[in-house]
Amino acid sequence: MPAKTSETTSALFQLKVTLNHSRPAIWRKVLVPSDLSFAKLHLVLQSVMGWENCHMHQFLVGEKLVGSHDLDAGSDVVNEVRTRLNKLVSGPPETFTYEYDFGDNWELTVSVEKIREREAGGVYPVCIGGKMAAPPDDSGGIWHYFDMLDILKDPAHPEYNECREILGDHFDPKRVDLEEINARLRRRKW
Repeated sequence: MPAKTSETTSALFQLKVTLNHSRPAIWRKVLVPSDLSFAKLHLVLQSVMGWENCHMHQFLVGEKLVGSHDLDAGSDVVNEVRTRLNKLVSGPPETFTYEYDFGDNWELTVSVEKIREREAGGVYPVCIGGKMAAPPDDSGGIWHYFDMLDILKDPAHPEYNECREILGDHFDPKRVDLEEINARLRRRKW
């Protein structure tokens, strides 16, 4: 049987998505069709991180900048709606970068771990693993997020209530709810 390539429409990419500068590492593993557009991959990443899709974003794939027409980068931007993942990424061990919210500067490294075949009856994209809760959208960037986690250890801290309001009363930085993540993915129209 011939080896599957990323050009095969039935192929899936197993991606590991890691939030840069997070210690301990905050990551997700997700299976996506290899012919998914970068615009839809953006929505997958929003879903697995629990973000709200309210800021600009871009992908850096090798020397190529992939994004929406809203980016002020001229004609050098590859259109994310028309460009499929398997046209710029061939498979493991490739990595590329996803940047979201240029103020908070969330940066994710996306690693292609494997090329897999779709399972009969499988629904994709799907999140198959993860570690640590993702910081909420608009929480100030990775360094501010970790500062807030430290503040929450001290109820007497003057910023405790503000951090509790941003993160929520029941926020658990170690919790990853795959059922909730996959429910968000299923609600999207792929």
